[in-house]
This record gives sequence, C-alpha cells and structure tokens, in this order.
Amino acid sequence: MAGPNKTPRSCAVYMLTQILGEGRLMAELSQSTAMDGLDPADRARAQRLTLDTLRGLERADRIMAKFMRKAPPLFVKNVLRLATVELCHGGDAHGIVNEAVNLVAGNKRAQAFKGMVNAVLRKVAEKGPQEWHILRVPRLPKWVRDPLVAAYGPQSVTEFETVQFQTPPLDLTPKDPTTITALATKLGGDIVLDGTIR
Repeated sequence: MAGPNKTPRSCAVYMLTQILGEGRLMAELSQSTAMDGLDPADRARAQRLTLDTLRGLERADRIMAKFMRKAPPLFVKNVLRLATVELCHGGDAHGIVNEAVNLVAGNKRAQAFKGMVNAVLRKVAEKGPQEWHILRVPRLPKWVRDPLVAAYGPQSVTEFETVQFQTPPLDLTPKDPTTITALATKLGGDIVLDGTIR
C-alpha cells in the first residue's frame, strides 16, 4: 500500500481489498508492508477493523444494499463495508463518514463515488445500528456450512456461527506474575489459566 498518509482505516480497506479481491490471507498481509509506518496501536486497530468487517460482511452488505441501486467497485464497496460495521458498532458517525469520503476522494478511480459514499453512510448512520442487531448471525460459506450441517446438524452449526461472529476475548499475561491480581482488578478482567487475564 502506497502513500504517506496511512491510517488504520485506509490499511483496513487495503487489506479487505486484497483478501476479498485477490484471495490473499490475513496472516500474509499482517506480515507484509501493508501497515508499515503505523505505530503498534494503529496496526492492531487496522487488523481489528479488518477482522470485524470480515465477520460482519453479510450484515454490512444487507444494510448497505437498501441504500444503493447497484454495487460500486470493490474498493468503494470495502470502504462502505468498513464504515457500515463501525457505524453499526456505535462509532462516531462524523469521523467515520468523513474519513470514508476522503478515502474514496483520494483514489483517482473512485473519486466519482464520493457523493454516493456520503449519502449511503448518512443513511446507514441513521438506520443501520437498529437493523444490525435484528439481522441473522452471518452464515459460514455454503461449501463449509453444508458438510458441517450434515455432520453435526443445523442447530449445532448455528451455534458455531454465533460463536464465530463474536469478537474473541483478549488475553494478557503479565511478565511479573505477582501483579496479576492488581492488574486484573485495574483492567476489569478475570484471571484464567493460572496467570492470564481475560
């Protein structure tokens, strides 16, 4: 990814486009130059945004589709997907919409879509969060889901999908094990596995 003005969102859109358009792996992109120039906190945020968007892809596409007549190019669609997921998770609408429009405006092939991106995301900000929570949990791809349903039954597979959709918990292991109780209290976490805070 080129450009001196990388942000966690711009890196997340780049990774989404590489994953969904080029078939690249998240692990491969995490080790590539895609996020060079970002500090560790911003790298982690870019990865989290990418993973959250991939988890919520089905819901984001359903919500966005209500406000578009036809599908835009993949880059623009990924900007919209990322922003939709952030908006539906309660993010600040002004900042999210502004950066999404700027990302599209900064891409020569996508500049013509900046007005559409603004309009769609304003509608998503207004109506999306309520719809997000009533949509079904995103399903696994058919080629994965069908054999699992045959082996474990539809109820079990739905439970798998529900767990898969959740953001995984963060585990921290302090270097000094004597500080674990104080650190767990400070962070509001639980001590698990004799030395890890979740």
